Amino acid sequence: MKLRCAERGRRLNKHSGNESDQVSVDSALASVARSSESKRDGFATVATIIGLAPGLVFPFVAAVSLTVRQSDLLFFVLSLSVVMMNVVVASIEANTIATIGNLLGSCMFPSAGKLWGYTWRSLSKALPAVMITVPALFIVFSLRDPRWASSLVLVLIIGFVPVFGSVSAIFSGALIAAHRPLVPIASQGFRTLLPLVSLLVFPRMELVALALLYCSGELARTILLYFVFAKARSGLRDLGESHQVLSPHGLVTQMTATVVSQGNPIVDRWVLAGGAAGSMTSYELADKIYFALYQLVYSSLVVRRVGEWSVVRSRSPHELHRVFFRGLARIVVVTSIGVVLVGAFLAAALMSNLVPESWVEGAIWALIILPSVPLSIIMIASTRLLVVLNAQRALLKVSILGFGVNTFADVILFISMGPVGVPIASIVTRLALSSAFLLAIAKLNREEVRLIQSTS
Repeated sequence: MKLRCAERGRRLNKHSGNESDQVSVDSALASVARSSESKRDGFATVATIIGLAPGLVFPFVAAVSLTVRQSDLLFFVLSLSVVMMNVVVASIEANTIATIGNLLGSCMFPSAGKLWGYTWRSLSKALPAVMITVPALFIVFSLRDPRWASSLVLVLIIGFVPVFGSVSAIFSGALIAAHRPLVPIASQGFRTLLPLVSLLVFPRMELVALALLYCSGELARTILLYFVFAKARSGLRDLGESHQVLSPHGLVTQMTATVVSQGNPIVDRWVLAGGAAGSMTSYELADKIYFALYQLVYSSLVVRRVGEWSVVRSRSPHELHRVFFRGLARIVVVTSIGVVLVGAFLAAALMSNLVPESWVEGAIWALIILPSVPLSIIMIASTRLLVVLNAQRALLKVSILGFGVNTFADVILFISMGPVGVPIASIVTRLALSSAFLLAIAKLNREEVRLIQSTS
């Protein structure tokens, strides 16, 4: 980035609008396009594996080390954290990638003061969401089953995780936009690394201690990303410095949409909270297997492209949809191959009796939901594109539709099939959501084409 944009950054300050500058930028973007796609995907995949490993292993170790009651309680509390990380942290990160990626399309980077201003404006919108949503979720689950009320201390501790994560999301988003995604991706496992190591050494560790370690891991990641970002920013000083006031456009709508979509796993867990003992743990085990493949594909193939989509939109908006769908088709094919391989391995392990008894139901549920991973990749890629397009209202409409479908399917299938109906309901929801997102993007594309034709 430094070599590609250094000359552009110097000229911008003297000859804004010069035609030779346009040629320089176009050449820089062409250079990016010609770089090794597979090499970058390969590095991102390795970083993703490193980042996912602790989180993937942790629930299985917890299921063996803790009692059923303890593991259900721990996973319930951690699920609240995951929900808030998705609502707040993922929204801020995606918004930051889109905002800074748009500036990088002109070989500009925000000044330190403007970036910290953007950070504060983002946090001022995110923190109230944390303070309202976490207690609300705790009350809802406690009313469903009084046994969850005993987790109040754990909830208070875990509530700090999305607060630290909101800060780290600014740094990770800026790094990803600047084509430096490896450390943000590889450090995702910090939250569960300390609890995992502690459980391996002290299998009967208290849940409060595990929650504190979980929170400490996110704080450590925030500090790490700050120093990595500071170093990366020093390497971008030859870029033109933008003093434009940066605002997290559509962040509230985006977080609202995410709150609605995160209502789906909340409803799943709420329904399962009334099921047999161990249902929550089975759901979490299955979800971790599903999430491992999903996150592997998302982090290695989707994340870094979001910044590139922002650059394409800032330079050639008419090309964005073609670039998006071409890339998405490739990603879906790779994901489908991954589903076949993981499913075959899991089925072989079950048939060979290599899976511990406490994991069997979770492994079976994983086989049920694995085929929906490509649908989830379509969904998450579509949401990121809508953020790049500043079309968060469309994102909210689709999310509301998905929540309705999931709630109806959960209730009907749980009543008719028992706990196993919940993972099946997830497949129905993802099919409906992926279809709706693609239709929404196609509609936006048609509107954009008409706008370009009318102004040409």
